[in-house]
Amino acid sequence: MATLVGAETLRRCVIGAGNVKATADHLDHMNRLLADSMLQGAYSLSSGLIYAPGCYASTEELISLASTCASFGGMYASHIRGEGTTVIPAVEEAIRIGREARVRVQISHHKVEGRSSWGRANETIWLIEAAREEGVDIAYDAHPYTASSTSFDTILPPWAREGGREEVLARIKDPAARLRLKESIGKQTTEWEDSIAECGWEKTNVIGFRQEANKRFENRSVAEIASILGKTPADAAFDLLVEEDLQLDAIFHDIIEADVETVIRNPLASIGSDGSAESPSGPMGQCAVHPRAYGTFPRVIRRYALEKGLFSLEEAIRKMTSWPAERMGLKDRGILASGLAADIVIFDPDTIRDTATFESPQTFPEGIHTVIVNGAVTVDDGKYTGALAGQVLRHKPGNS
Repeated sequence: MATLVGAETLRRCVIGAGNVKATADHLDHMNRLLADSMLQGAYSLSSGLIYAPGCYASTEELISLASTCASFGGMYASHIRGEGTTVIPAVEEAIRIGREARVRVQISHHKVEGRSSWGRANETIWLIEAAREEGVDIAYDAHPYTASSTSFDTILPPWAREGGREEVLARIKDPAARLRLKESIGKQTTEWEDSIAECGWEKTNVIGFRQEANKRFENRSVAEIASILGKTPADAAFDLLVEEDLQLDAIFHDIIEADVETVIRNPLASIGSDGSAESPSGPMGQCAVHPRAYGTFPRVIRRYALEKGLFSLEEAIRKMTSWPAERMGLKDRGILASGLAADIVIFDPDTIRDTATFESPQTFPEGIHTVIVNGAVTVDDGKYTGALAGQVLRHKPGNS
């Protein structure tokens, strides 16, 4: 586990959850916290610019933080400000931050979402490649699926997500605010990333229900849930957010295969799941999740390397190992060599494949025989051994 410092976390600590412009004093405090964190072993700085309060941060605020991160040898990794109608200016902003802060940039789980933006992956990749030619050290990671997933409350515009949880819930419950929400959600905009406008309620599946009465809706679309409840999709969505105390996720089926292939075939792409650590057992084992948590890496090998031939098997492995390790600044991982950490996956290229689907996501892949973590056999003959050999990795500033 190598940790990054969240720009949003710094903002919450110093400014709070409101839509407030950072002052010089705020920036000074945030940069001191960032420096302390990197001296304590954090590797880099990350941002999530579609989330509140991250969406309230200006480009100048991010440049300031990224400059401090760069002085410690760190990287700036960003869930950029939008991946649909705003994807081009969002990529341009990431490039500007890299250029002005003189920091290496990693666009996290790069993709192009929404019908109006389908096919624009060629443009975003061109922007990234052109920036590299100009001297900006920028690359990206991606996962091999035609759906994204994040917290369900991201359907709300930024003004509705200001403040703490109680303030957000109060707005959703308030009739006047709810009417304003209905008027704003589902409309094309360049001001914020409106996933419903691009995806539609019928292709937005809600997951992670905790209330017993709502578990029947697990992995169903908002449109379907609304039909069952006899409500409009917007009212169904808002009521579920209230009943579940905002603790819901969603899967948005809003990406086309051609853009997935464009993004992952490029040599600058590393492979990352963007998934959480999941288990089919335990209290959340019956909840639906995005299949990327179980299938990302074998899916890339089987579907995109061996079947589609977008790149060689060796290139697939590079995208999963040495390239991301290099981007992160990990010196002793990512390749097989004497004296380095023994992190090894032994698989059969004839049988490796993902089995997780959107309908049945909590299933393990096939064809992976052995996993060795830091020299300890952690998976043997496809079964977990119980070994706990993982380590917390600490960055040494200036050593990247």
